[in-house]
Amino acid sequence: MSEVQLATVVCVTTAALAVSAGLSFGAPLTGPARWMGVAAGALIVGAVTAGGLALASQTPWVGPMFAIVTGATAVLVSAHARRDEPGFRSEPFWRRVRMALSTRR
Repeated sequence: MSEVQLATVVCVTTAALAVSAGLSFGAPLTGPARWMGVAAGALIVGAVTAGGLALASQTPWVGPMFAIVTGATAVLVSAHARRDEPGFRSEPFWRRVRMALSTRR
């Protein structure tokens, strides 16, 4: 496999895994489902970390790309989930995103 093909495969796989981890971390689940979501996200993070360490010399950007896409996806999912809360029904989506990033609840 050429270096360009490897980079493309790694980039697409990392992005897909980052979106799935972000969905796991950002989903508004409760009870045992919440723990399963966090465990699934943690397993994905572990798999990407192991793959990133194995391919470290060829793809040094896997970690930062994964972190950015995971964080952005988790924030967007969290903001979308807040649309039904009474205080946020009339708020635009980007204000909910800003509130999801806020440390105050």
